[in-house]
Amino acid sequence: MSGKKSRDKGARFELFLEKAFKVCFPDARRMGGSQARDPKYADVEGTPFRIEAKHWARLTYKNVLDALTQAEENAEEHGDDRVPVAITKIDREDPVVHVRLRHWLRMIEKHWWREPELADVIPIHGEEEE
Repeated sequence: MSGKKSRDKGARFELFLEKAFKVCFPDARRMGGSQARDPKYADVEGTPFRIEAKHWARLTYKNVLDALTQAEENAEEHGDDRVPVAITKIDREDPVVHVRLRHWLRMIEKHWWREPELADVIPIHGEEEE
């Protein structure tokens, strides 16, 4: 696929995500135009997530890890404490959200944990135990 067609496919996917997220987050917006290439911004802003959106013809584990790493590194570089996620789509399939377990648990702790004084029992702040 040519570069322009690939960029257009990615832009359509980001617009789809903007509309999908607006249901829960009315301020959700795709960061197109000159801001689209600025790593300061996620692909879709106005959500509690640091979103990296990718639409491919084929999906590999390496692609997913690269997208997730991009979201994490951009968040760290710009002091963004939102949960970094990669939302991927392959042609003719439903999009999939990828998030590291420690970030998923942090989100649960922050938004749904009912007993804040016990929140440190969720092992999210360290590395995976061997």
